[in-house]
Amino acid sequence: MEKHTIPRPPPGYWQKIQYGYKIPQPPLPVLALENSQVTIYKSDKIDSKNIKMETKESVEITPPHPLVEKTRKNFKPSYPDKFGRLTPKDQSLNIAVTKDSIDRALSVMDVIIKNFEQLNYEVSIVRNTNNHDWDEWFTQVNVCGEQIKFHIEEQVTKKIKFTCDQKWGPRRDFEYLPTGKLSIIIDTYVGESIQKTWSDTKSNTFNSKVESFINALAKASEFLKMRRIEQEKWQRECEQKERERREEEERKRKKEEQLRKIESQINSWEKAEKIRRFVLAVEIAANNKNGKIEPESELGLWISLIKSYADSMDPIYVTFNKETANG
Repeated sequence: MEKHTIPRPPPGYWQKIQYGYKIPQPPLPVLALENSQVTIYKSDKIDSKNIKMETKESVEITPPHPLVEKTRKNFKPSYPDKFGRLTPKDQSLNIAVTKDSIDRALSVMDVIIKNFEQLNYEVSIVRNTNNHDWDEWFTQVNVCGEQIKFHIEEQVTKKIKFTCDQKWGPRRDFEYLPTGKLSIIIDTYVGESIQKTWSDTKSNTFNSKVESFINALAKASEFLKMRRIEQEKWQRECEQKERERREEEERKRKKEEQLRKIESQINSWEKAEKIRRFVLAVEIAANNKNGKIEPESELGLWISLIKSYADSMDPIYVTFNKETANG
């Protein structure tokens, strides 16, 4: 309106009209055609269809993007879902529309992808690895290193339909009717403050909302980046806590092992001392009865064997004798 100097209603205009005031309307300005060329084709009758206006600004028509063309071909063998929408088969862009909206949905997707390429945003089609029942593909765009999934679908209206069953009587069913209105939806979680759905309205078609969608993707990329950084930080903290927990458990295990070893050594030392006291009692009794015990006698050999056995289980004797022998 400002470009063509079209006048706007002054403040309070509509309120005055509501109460019956008659406000004079200023005339529209004459459209300047210095940048246009008018071609009139010869005809016996004046027909507006024979008048063609060409501006100097030429519109470049480019072929569809390869992903769009591939998706168009994959729409042919598809079947409608319960909502009456078709989805392309195999590795295709994520689009769900009725038959009459396929061309427009592909055109919108073509505009979006070409805008992505100008911004160096890479579009790819990836398989849903969580679904093992059938092949399901996602459309995602790489915005500054963050992958964001999105799709285009047609809005449908739900209509209640009553059917009569011979056995059960009247039954309420639903019928889904196409609207021709498209919606683009961001499937990746990008927080609550970022717009995730853009739909056709009476005043604006979806084509006019592509710029808003692309701007929202930039905000979504920042959100995903911040969330990824926070998750990586949280992951590092968890890993650090896990390492500290394992180190503490290892220290505790070693301490308990040392205590068990000490208890075992104490038990062995006490057992060795009991054996030595027992041997000493035998020697005293034998000396009192038979006098001096000969080392080569049967009792002397037995006493020597028992003393060696006691020494072998005595941790103090074994430790210090080894150190003395090594020294």
